[in-house]
Amino acid sequence: MINRLIQYNWQYENWANFEYDSSIIDQIVIRFALETGELKGMIEEPKINTKVLSF
Repeated sequence: MINRLIQYNWQYENWANFEYDSSIIDQIVIRFALETGELKGMIEEPKINTKVLSF
């Protein structure tokens, strides 16, 4: 038998009126956006260099 410690938001009685404090996650969201942007740059950089070198 699996004991779930975390419930989905729709499993809470008042789930339709879900609220959260964005100040708690703002820094996490900003950091995620910056890191994914850096990763995208790392992935795209070789494509740009390859195109330049192929001329």
